[in-house]
Amino acid sequence: MTVDLVVMGGRVYVEGSLFEAGVAVDDGRIVKVAKEAHLPNADLKVNASGLLVLPGLIDCHVHLRDQGLAYKEDFYTGTCSAAVGGITSVLDMPNNVPPTNSKEALLKRMERARNRVVVNVGFYVAPPEKPEALKDLLRLGAFGVKLNLLRPIGGVDLTPPRIVKVLGQASECSIPALIHAEDRFMVMERSPKDLYQLAKAHTIKAERKSVAELLTLNTWGAKLHFCHLTSSTSISLVCKARRSRIPVTCEVTPHHLLLGLDSLKKHGAIAFYEPPLRGLRSVIGLQRRVASGDVDVIASDHAPHDPSKDKEVEDPFKVAPGSPGLEVMVPLVMTLVTRGLIGLERAVAMMSENPARIFGIKRKGSVKPGYDADLTLVDMKLEGVIDPAKFKSKAKYSPFKGWRVKGLPVITMVAGRVLAERGEVYAKGGEGRILRRSYCG
Repeated sequence: MTVDLVVMGGRVYVEGSLFEAGVAVDDGRIVKVAKEAHLPNADLKVNASGLLVLPGLIDCHVHLRDQGLAYKEDFYTGTCSAAVGGITSVLDMPNNVPPTNSKEALLKRMERARNRVVVNVGFYVAPPEKPEALKDLLRLGAFGVKLNLLRPIGGVDLTPPRIVKVLGQASECSIPALIHAEDRFMVMERSPKDLYQLAKAHTIKAERKSVAELLTLNTWGAKLHFCHLTSSTSISLVCKARRSRIPVTCEVTPHHLLLGLDSLKKHGAIAFYEPPLRGLRSVIGLQRRVASGDVDVIASDHAPHDPSKDKEVEDPFKVAPGSPGLEVMVPLVMTLVTRGLIGLERAVAMMSENPARIFGIKRKGSVKPGYDADLTLVDMKLEGVIDPAKFKSKAKYSPFKGWRVKGLPVITMVAGRVLAERGEVYAKGGEGRILRRSYCG
């Protein structure tokens, strides 16, 4: 038997442990994981000597822009950014222009992405104007419905009755509801005069209240996924709900995990996020929650902007929140692993196994026969410096500029094809796949 490809010489991550082994790939799937002597012959061999062979890493929270926001990012540049960052699959948020909240909008977005993406891409949707239209969106393979309680998407007012209805439909279709948990009325009641005061207006109390409200409104028992939580107290509510057998998960971002509010003073608008950066106590609390296993996912919240149009403005309310994150997430997390702050098992769970499980991404998140040959090869001894000028993203800025990192992705593979190696993209647009979630309703 001769297969298409063998990855050999590395240490393969299989269900929580590392093994000196190789991976045989045929027709885009893993067919065998074994010692080199027991692997079949192959048309092509990839030398993974000195590298960890991890299941393809998944970023379940990205904003790929394109369409009316293509000046910030497009499907090709965004997925090239993912590829060099060691990410094999991404899930795209719906707050686009036009918003992804109708059957027509979702189909157009999928079609536009089809011949442009380099890695695998799936899509979320926002609640449509007509509540009964949500199921039609979900039948097309959306991976979840996003409820942004701070900035409702597409002009749909998320009143408690509407939220309950959306959660009921999500429960019926067995898909997650993703929550941006900030009480907008608590945020709006303040009158900030500058960006720092605006960040302070987004209080932890507003986040915690929103988390508590959604858990109370979830009478249907829908799967809830809280995006980019910033405080240990919010995560404690999630943990309490889990103990009551409520299906709820949560994520944190590298910027909330590693940057404090002082970064906003240092970097200005490029370090402004929603929810914002917090104080040192919150940062330490998040790190402890991640290390303990209370956090399910680390996601980048890749949110690229054109700094000249979106960041360099005087009115703090017009500053676009977010920064590009696809090229820094894996190096930052692996640096935490090399420093002993997070175990490798936790890192792989949060960036591969758990996203695949939570969002129902089939045949992803593990290195074993029958799974797609999506692999991320990491050199845990390789060091580097974050340089936004070298980003593949259109957005060439980052509050992590100049940070030293150790543990870098060097080869990214999707379906057994090498998409990127050591910062260079070898794939063409269209080599990534459009992912669709199976409809259960």
